[in-house]
Amino acid sequence: MIDWVSRNGVDRDKFISTLESDAVKARLEQSRELVKNYEVRGVPTVVVDGKYLTSARLAGGTRQLAQVLDYLVKLARTQRPN
Repeated sequence: MIDWVSRNGVDRDKFISTLESDAVKARLEQSRELVKNYEVRGVPTVVVDGKYLTSARLAGGTRQLAQVLDYLVKLARTQRPN
């Protein structure tokens, strides 16, 4: 990955220092916890409003995923206090 970003104009040393930074490590750990808590089994997996989890597999395919997401977003909006 480092060679690829270098070939595409990203400063190699800056990329490495950012990749190894405490901020990136913290975000990675946070992401791992979310994956564990939501029991993500594949990608793409989407969680709407922290309540509704769906994926292409659960929706019946990638085309249906967009429709399911539209529905879940509308549902989440109706459940939020104004």
